[in-house]
Amino acid sequence: MISKGDAMVDFPQTAGWGVLKFFGHISASISHELKNSLSIVNENAGLLEDLARLTEKGRNLDIERVKTLSASIGRQVKRTDQIIRNMNKFAHSVDMEIKSVDIREYLELIAAVSARLLAARNITLEIVSSQDRPSVMTSPIFMLYLFWHLIDCCSRWAEPGKKLQVAFGRAGGPISIQFHGCAATNPDFITEVEGKNLNVLLALLGCSLEMDTTQPGINLSFHNNLVEDG
Repeated sequence: MISKGDAMVDFPQTAGWGVLKFFGHISASISHELKNSLSIVNENAGLLEDLARLTEKGRNLDIERVKTLSASIGRQVKRTDQIIRNMNKFAHSVDMEIKSVDIREYLELIAAVSARLLAARNITLEIVSSQDRPSVMTSPIFMLYLFWHLIDCCSRWAEPGKKLQVAFGRAGGPISIQFHGCAATNPDFITEVEGKNLNVLLALLGCSLEMDTTQPGINLSFHNNLVEDG
């Protein structure tokens, strides 16, 4: 539960099913990434085995080929390690109902675990670097769900091959996150895609949405439960 004024809002009863679907969707995508990486390792291991058998039959060992295959396996091991690190961090987002959430950290996390899903739409996501490290006291998993909800909607309205950019900061007021790169011009385009679920999330997390009039995109602002710097 999270406090909103004098009321206590129960997350599981209001948006629990949606966040479960989100958690399963992202987990399934991560498992596909792991399977892909392991398949590449298995393929390269098989090629190394073929080289070993040829050597046993008297053929000269192709050292450069061995180095290439070994390097490929090493890259996939590093990739798999990072995937598992992201998966572990994502899984632990359900450990605490409410905690101080670093906005940049969680934006980078959702970008990492959703990269495969966006790549399937020929969309890339960039988190614009910022020196600000704003934090908010909220539900980590529901925060990630909200971020994905907006990225998902924006990517569906973006042109194939487009780069979505996410910038954030706090210029003496509410924490603001800008999602740029979607082609939507209708101010209500977000509410047309699972609008009820999104409105519940915005109310629970103390946020508001508005269209960005300076460039294509939307702005997300946090009005409650801000964590002061220092």
